[in-house]
Amino acid sequence: MKENNDPFFSIVTVSYNSEKTIKDTIESVLNQSYKSYEYIIVDGSSTDKTLDIVKSYERKFQGKLVYISEKDKGIYDAMNKGINMSKGSFVGIINSDDWYESDALEKIYNQHIKDNAADIIYGTLRVIRNEKEYGIERTNYDFLNEKMIPHPTTFIRKAVYSKEGGYNTEYRYAADYDYMLSLKEKGYRFTFTNDIIANYREGGATHTNIEAAIESINVRYNHKKIDKKRRNLQIMKIKFKSFLSL
Repeated sequence: MKENNDPFFSIVTVSYNSEKTIKDTIESVLNQSYKSYEYIIVDGSSTDKTLDIVKSYERKFQGKLVYISEKDKGIYDAMNKGINMSKGSFVGIINSDDWYESDALEKIYNQHIKDNAADIIYGTLRVIRNEKEYGIERTNYDFLNEKMIPHPTTFIRKAVYSKEGGYNTEYRYAADYDYMLSLKEKGYRFTFTNDIIANYREGGATHTNIEAAIESINVRYNHKKIDKKRRNLQIMKIKFKSFLSL
């Protein structure tokens, strides 16, 4: 723990009308084996019972839980709000339909002890489809130019956010990928733990997935990882595959 008694971890959850899933997210933070954390929930003025659920857990966190509920300009704007509120040494973001393994913070903390020079620590992601395990995702950051590392498992030093700022809100789906590429280009140090850290529920409409895939391609193009010809070809392939699936 830090000498100034601030928590080691700040955990941020962004929510909007998440009454069906946010309980799993909240309980996964509450039940962590490593207890030096604060939990920040940034709600986008939900109109369902999300806030009622959040408030019902407030006492159980014994002062570790803070929340706000107000309009935002999208998911990355909400993430930035949570990051700006955070006081921990490392910030993790777990969305309101995902959840941590009960020893996630302990595993990340132990990795920090082994490699205290790391600026970004991340791990393995379990993918859930229809409430069943669909697969396991392990992504080597050396191939970040081709594919995003699993964001729900990722913890970034608060000092990095303080220096580099937050996520680019001009992106709707891939600002986290844009941010990670920027950090790698600037020489920040990544480290990986093979342990499963988080669980990710697949979901969302098909058109949203297509838009997200196209935006990720444009992020790679904007970072000069692919040229214009390759970008256009990849986008065309995605659109054609979508057309065939109709």
